[in-house]
Amino acid sequence: MTQKLRFMEGMKVLPILAPASIVTDDTINTSYVDLNHANWCTLAIHFGVITCDTPAVTLECSTVGSSNATEVAIGFQYRLSTAVDTDDTAAGTITTATSTGVSVAASDDGKVLFIELDPSAVAGVAADMRWVRAVIDPLTHRLVIAGAVAYIETRYPGNATISST
Repeated sequence: MTQKLRFMEGMKVLPILAPASIVTDDTINTSYVDLNHANWCTLAIHFGVITCDTPAVTLECSTVGSSNATEVAIGFQYRLSTAVDTDDTAAGTITTATSTGVSVAASDDGKVLFIELDPSAVAGVAADMRWVRAVIDPLTHRLVIAGAVAYIETRYPGNATISST
């Protein structure tokens, strides 16, 4: 059965990074997403202005939903959308990234990076791995504007969904 966003009863929509200007060399982490009750999860990272060379996006899994010593960078599949106002069917191809992540070009202003996650693959990394987060690294002291939302296909659809953070 395909889940729909209609009233979000079969899909939990969870903002995990408010749109933010990243203007330092520091990485920005999204909030953790708990995949314990998820059949599937899509992270959507929307980029605004990008003036650094190639910001990198990696994915980390963990045994808990806070920064700790268990984070492990993992590979993932992703696709980059077309830019705002292009209405083009030529979205990027579905690509596999290694644990070193993917670089987004300065020319990718206004695009969305879709990261697809199979919770069973995350759980297979190590015992008790069920939390994930995206990490955006601007690499240089320049500007990146980004925000992120998690779309979680829940195991138990309903009017009240189980917490995912």
